[in-house]
Parts: sequence; structure tokens; C-alpha cells
Amino acid sequence: DKYQSSIKTTTEEGSSVVKLTLRDNNPRKAIDILNQVIREYNSDVITDKEEVIKVTSDFINNRLEILTNILGKSIQQIKSPFDDL
Repeated sequence: DKYQSSIKTTTEEGSSVVKLTLRDNNPRKAIDILNQVIREYNSDVITDKEEVIKVTSDFINNRLEILTNILGKSIQQIKSPFDDL
């Protein structure tokens, strides 16, 4: 829409800060639109981080389950010869 194409972004070299600019006849409306853009961006960042956390957690839990099974089998093999004593 017209506002999406009117939003200008700039960054300084080496900076992770993005400057947003929107010119409108109604400055309050421009500020409200930019604030909403920022809210949406922050929400997307949180959602992305939550997805990464879930995938990482699932990976770690899967590996722990595999290692637990391997360790259990190893312990059983070590105990086995001594069971007859």
C-alpha cells in the first residue's frame, strides 16, 4: 500500500540500528504507522527466536535420549558378566 512504499530505511555502516522515516501530512499518523511496523517486527523476532529455541530443545532432547539408551546398554553389558558371580 502507499505507506509501505513510503517508509524509508537507513543504517550507518557497521551499525545494527535501522532508522525508519515516514513523511505524511498527519505526523501523528506517520508515528502510529511506524510504531506498528516496529511492533510487528518485534513480534516476528520473538516468534523466530521461539522457533529456534523449540528446534534446539527438540534436538538436545533427542540426543539425550539416544545417549541415555547407549549408556544404559553399556552399563548392562558391563554388569552382565558379574551377574553370575
